[in-house]
Amino acid sequence: MPLVRNLIRWVALLFGLMFVVWDVPEALHNFRMWRSALPYDPLAEKFWRTAMHMDLTEMAIVLGVAILVWFLLKPRRKKSQTGQSV
Repeated sequence: MPLVRNLIRWVALLFGLMFVVWDVPEALHNFRMWRSALPYDPLAEKFWRTAMHMDLTEMAIVLGVAILVWFLLKPRRKKSQTGQSV
């Protein structure tokens, strides 16, 4: 059972990191487009800002879920017996 839990932990973390790394170029592209649209087109600026915020929010949620799974499936420490002398 601990092997399965550890496998799920690692897979969840790696998929979360892989997804976040995969989305970084798109978020950077949206950031550049937002910055280039600032002085010229307010409607385009709002679109690119929203697209950038959506990408960043999506990345934060995926990474947060991966970290949550990582910590929820973390092996628990066994409680030591109190009152026993060493």
